[in-house]
Amino acid sequence: MELQQLCTTLGGCMSSDQAQRVAAEQILKQHEPMKGQVVHLLLVAAQETVDPAVRQVASISFKNLVKRSWETEVEGEHHITEEDKTVVRENLLESMIRAPHSVQVQLGEVFKSVVYNDFPEKWPQLLPSLYPNLVSQERNRVHGALYALRILTRKYEFRDEEERAPLTEMLNHVFPVLLHIFQALLASPEGTPDVAEYMKLVCKTFWSATYMGIPDILTQQEQFVGWMTCLHSAVTKPVPADVAALGPEDAKSHVYWKAKKWVLHITFRLFNRYGINKRCKDGNDKAFSTMYTGGAMHLVLLQKKIMSISFCNNTKCMVAPCIKSASAGKPQKKLDLKVPVAIAIILTREDLRSGDITKDLVLGVVAEQH
Repeated sequence: MELQQLCTTLGGCMSSDQAQRVAAEQILKQHEPMKGQVVHLLLVAAQETVDPAVRQVASISFKNLVKRSWETEVEGEHHITEEDKTVVRENLLESMIRAPHSVQVQLGEVFKSVVYNDFPEKWPQLLPSLYPNLVSQERNRVHGALYALRILTRKYEFRDEEERAPLTEMLNHVFPVLLHIFQALLASPEGTPDVAEYMKLVCKTFWSATYMGIPDILTQQEQFVGWMTCLHSAVTKPVPADVAALGPEDAKSHVYWKAKKWVLHITFRLFNRYGINKRCKDGNDKAFSTMYTGGAMHLVLLQKKIMSISFCNNTKCMVAPCIKSASAGKPQKKLDLKVPVAIAIILTREDLRSGDITKDLVLGVVAEQH
């Protein structure tokens, strides 16, 4: 189908006239098996001169076609040709980077499907094309690259060590760049939601990349100190005044608090997994734990294993997820400190036995923050 005809048909899919809408949808369905149709849908979705509503319909149709026909085991089902697949892979990342949010979300779903099926064997060019966008001076390119990288690392989040080999190689190249971006975001004086959105993507990428184990790059002292310092700064960095003034319901959906949430997810998991060195397996995990629990680094990650401090006006102070038993794995009763602060702290039975963390210490940190 020619591009102009395709745009007209896609516009018909939004018609208020049911008959016209059904007819347009049937035309699209009839043309799905045709060579080049999937490529034309991508071109319309990516074309900046096309009506935004038509672009969105094109991106949805493109997503649905790829999900049904990229890799299918259903007998008689249409398969996208290898030639069309090659064209899609060559243009998908750039299209996703430049697309507005409503279209980018749909193209992101396609990117995920293609990455899960084709990377790295059939898409070795992806990383070389991704890297220049990470170091670009254009914000939309950095955001698009972070978005793509988040999807890419998610593929390996639950894979075992052998299957994560492509991820390890990739992280050796991109983690130093991610750290630089993280540092720049934390140093930015701008209080815009864009900064928090970028920070959230960086943290979610870190989460997926480290979920099953510590990559080689994080055992390097410079990288380790850089990332731990950024996590500390991200937790303690105050949110803009207008965001801090939001009520509980509005705050939950705000991107600043979502970014904070992912930072806290990471700090809790690092402490839970690597806070006791003898429990870590040999290799990168043990090496990371040795640095993490070392005398120099406990100050970097929130004094005496206090994982996060966030302030809420006119609220009680609750310790959560409270005192976690290392043996039974069951949290004990929450400690109500009855001060106008909300504080999250992660403790283990070993901490209490050693006397490292006490109620007086928690109150002291609260007073210091005030």
